[in-house]
Amino acid sequence: MRANFRSYLRNILSRLTQKVIAKHQPTIISITGTGETSVARELIFEVINSNYPARRNLETPEAEFSVPLAVINYPRYPRTGIEWLWVIIKTYLQLQRLQPFSHFLILELDTVDLEIQKYWIDVLQPKVKLITGPDQKIILANKTLTPKQLSDSLENYKDLAIRIGSYFDVDKEIAAIILEDLEFPRARIDFLKGVQGAVIVDATHYYFPISIKAVLELVATPDRKIIFTDNPSDLQYLELVNWQNLFINPKNYSPQPDDTVILRGLKTKILRKFNHLIRHQ
Repeated sequence: MRANFRSYLRNILSRLTQKVIAKHQPTIISITGTGETSVARELIFEVINSNYPARRNLETPEAEFSVPLAVINYPRYPRTGIEWLWVIIKTYLQLQRLQPFSHFLILELDTVDLEIQKYWIDVLQPKVKLITGPDQKIILANKTLTPKQLSDSLENYKDLAIRIGSYFDVDKEIAAIILEDLEFPRARIDFLKGVQGAVIVDATHYYFPISIKAVLELVATPDRKIIFTDNPSDLQYLELVNWQNLFINPKNYSPQPDDTVILRGLKTKILRKFNHLIRHQ
């Protein structure tokens, strides 16, 4: 039953993806391979976005449906059949109501399941393909460019991003300046300064959460650790280990010096909700 549902959902999402692409006609750049695909994605996005409207996918490209969700611009990974139904209905409505919007899509694709990768590449028909790793190359329509050096170094990926940008008339010198001061998106687990001397651990997510066990192993401090979560798997694990400092949707928490506060949940929602705990410069 579950396999049938995934197959049915894949077919619907591929048709929706094709309809969205046909309407908006985005210029698609795909990134695959065994190298630092996330680094390449961010560098290319910054270069392209300096001249054109651009979007890219964030986090967990190995999730089977992260590609169509990025194309239709849905910000999280649905957890239930009802939410998937809402995504489908909402996308059909947007296809009817929204005006065409020309932009670039920079998509990092799954490098684990090559069958899924090929499936979505066939659907997307990217204008530019970047393959990282030992077989590193840029495929522009029918033309293949090999890099100056086969390397996973940051400088090499900057060169690749500049070459791709140049293909779309982005000035090379401007692109180099942009990449000089590039700030990468925060890591999946990020440490922030909190008010009253507390440390805020951003362990939130866009699609799938990192396991709470992995977070606690990373945050192995002797100080008081407080977790804000309503994730059922988190609660199950914390109950199993007899966790004492658990707050669920707290109303009256006041941070104390040396507190380590771990935030869990959907990134956009949780960081907005707990913004008052983060010390902003």
